[in-house]
Amino acid sequence: MQTLNYSKKVIELTFLWEIARVLNENISSEDLIKSIKTIFCTFFKINYLKILLYDEYSDAFRDFNKNWNILTEDKERLINFYKALAPQQGKGFLINDSLVRFDTKDKILRAEISKNIEDNKAVIVLPVTDKNMVIGLVELQTDEFTPDYQNLDFIISLNIAATQISTTIINKQLNYFMQQNIEFYKAMKDIAKLVESQYELNYIVPLIGESISKFTANKQISIFCKDENSKYKLLWPKKYRHDELETFLQKNDEILTYTISKDGHIGIFPLLKSGMNTGSIVINGENYKLTEKDIFYLEQLTRQANITLEKSEYYAETLKQATIDALTGLNNRRQFEVRLEQEINIAQRKKSNLCFMILDIDHFKSINDTFGHLVGDEILYNVAKIIREEIRTYDIAARYGGEEFCLLLPDTSISKALLIAGRLRERIEKSKFDISSFNLINVKNVSITISIGISTFDPKNPDFTRLFKEADSALYKAKQEGRNRVVLYTKQE
Repeated sequence: MQTLNYSKKVIELTFLWEIARVLNENISSEDLIKSIKTIFCTFFKINYLKILLYDEYSDAFRDFNKNWNILTEDKERLINFYKALAPQQGKGFLINDSLVRFDTKDKILRAEISKNIEDNKAVIVLPVTDKNMVIGLVELQTDEFTPDYQNLDFIISLNIAATQISTTIINKQLNYFMQQNIEFYKAMKDIAKLVESQYELNYIVPLIGESISKFTANKQISIFCKDENSKYKLLWPKKYRHDELETFLQKNDEILTYTISKDGHIGIFPLLKSGMNTGSIVINGENYKLTEKDIFYLEQLTRQANITLEKSEYYAETLKQATIDALTGLNNRRQFEVRLEQEINIAQRKKSNLCFMILDIDHFKSINDTFGHLVGDEILYNVAKIIREEIRTYDIAARYGGEEFCLLLPDTSISKALLIAGRLRERIEKSKFDISSFNLINVKNVSITISIGISTFDPKNPDFTRLFKEADSALYKAKQEGRNRVVLYTKQE
């Protein structure tokens, strides 16, 4: 646009019209800044443009163009600008650090400006106002602040533009806080819904952390629980960056309500169970002081997290009762069949090995008949304990019924399965099961043996019942051959 063809008054009016037009467009903050800067550059050749809002809680500025992020750099200079303009209630501006009021007469204004201008370079700071209160700054810099612009009409045009920009910024700020409220309730809802599908603490806690982190942008969230020694243990994320957190946590390890550090940067929000502190959600604003609204939101989110964790623990216990055999603590039959189907699908997809065992206590009926069912239950409990100790953490064991146990060994070769089964059979054979507490005459312990049948997964025939039938067939053969042995199913049987 060739501005030289217009009178100064037309240029100023066109400038204001362009500003008004852009401000009325429904565009993002980033695009708005770009458009405003383009207009300023077209008419006045500026080098940069910043729109900043003052945050009284952190005594710093939020960048309108960066999602209201706190500015940590250049803080002292900006605060000095704000302190100079705030008492003017929107009636003054700064040019190269010098205050000039808008109601200054033109000749005086020109004189004040000219004495602060060198080589036409100027940093102009205009107030962002709300009801005559300065709530932010519009800062622009130009190397072409020629005498043509050093007049009252031009400065008034800038002031009008700043006022228009202020109104838009305030509206966008309200929208931002409204969106923040929406995000808060979404986070509350997400945390509350976790127990509908998940019960495991190691899964739920990271989801709680992620939900809160999405809401609390630019702040570090950490979730801690207490171990058996009442020491804080980090659950989420995997690590944190600030050593002072641990010290601050230990100093406040028994708090029942939130506490904020003296500098206002760190907040601890306790996780409670039966009125006892069992952990904490910690928010670290680093260079940012936590606001009353931050604290309110985090307190509510922590309460919801408490409710969710308590429910998940209750549901997990309920689920455990529904899927765990009460006597042995192993999976029950129903749960084992669910896990078996899952592992078959995994083995088929990954084309990996999968071995299946059925383990039966030899002559168990005679133990019940001779010593009673309480002794029989004690034997079952101890056999289950040995099974847990001998298998790997990712193996799956269950009491399938009576004296019969099932084992599922993912990613396991036949040779490895035979080794595990042999070790298990040998250990049980050598064990002396103490039954002295039952006060049986002349009987202090009992020895038993087991028989084991093994089958392997066939990707060409991934049938749920085939593994059972083949392992059961192998178990039957082990019994026929004299018991206390391991038999692998073969097609020749």
